[in-house]
Amino acid sequence: MCNLLCCGITTITERELLCKVYLHNAPHDFVGDPSPYAFDDWRLKSCFSRLALLITSPHYSYWSIRGFIISAGGLTESTRRNSAEAVFIVLAQHDSVQFMEAFLHNITTIIAESGNDRRVAVPLLCFLDQLFDAQLLTNFEIDIDLSPSLQVIGNFLLKIAKHDTDCRSARLAVDVLCHFIHFDKASVIWRKTVSAIIDTLHCRYPLLRSNAAEKLYQSLATEGVLEDEAEGYEELLDLLANVNWQAEEKDDILLKAAKDVARFLNVSEIE
Repeated sequence: MCNLLCCGITTITERELLCKVYLHNAPHDFVGDPSPYAFDDWRLKSCFSRLALLITSPHYSYWSIRGFIISAGGLTESTRRNSAEAVFIVLAQHDSVQFMEAFLHNITTIIAESGNDRRVAVPLLCFLDQLFDAQLLTNFEIDIDLSPSLQVIGNFLLKIAKHDTDCRSARLAVDVLCHFIHFDKASVIWRKTVSAIIDTLHCRYPLLRSNAAEKLYQSLATEGVLEDEAEGYEELLDLLANVNWQAEEKDDILLKAAKDVARFLNVSEIE
């Protein structure tokens, strides 16, 4: 990229932005050997902050986001942390419904193109969990219908939670679905996600059941409730905390507990 920017081509799309990312203080019209201006920090945290600038570009945002998502779900903790942090700083600086919807739309494109590829889907699930944790989607909490892309993302998560045979993917999907608790309860996607979480409470995998109960508890515990609902929420939290969700051969007990959770949350009765 450095060689391309310094070869004299003047028709490179958003050349100025690319120079900020790949060249250090190079003259605007510089042509020649880029070595004196090339950054040498590509193994350091600082490179993520520069690369994140590409998220603001209509031309380069998709591939930038795709790269960051794969990095954010990467193998090392430092890579996940640094890449996600750089993305979230840019998102926080452009705190608007329009910018965030454009960002989420790129994620739906990734889902459409590579959602069935586990090498992409697992990092994507990890990234989405980090995105919700960073509380950058609060603009949509009152009216999730403002974001058609969140509907697509929610349906993608539901598909994995209900049908994926890989326990890790299913667990990650449920983790993200639990964040949807904070959206409008009157929305269709809220009821769908809560129903999927409740279904997981009595699935055949003990670890998935206990993880769903734990994540649902955490989400509900941080959800603001009206005073007249407080007693019911306390009872619900006690239920989630006290049932042994990893119990073996107690399907009737787990099913009853899951039905009680459904009743407390006022969602459709489960079978």
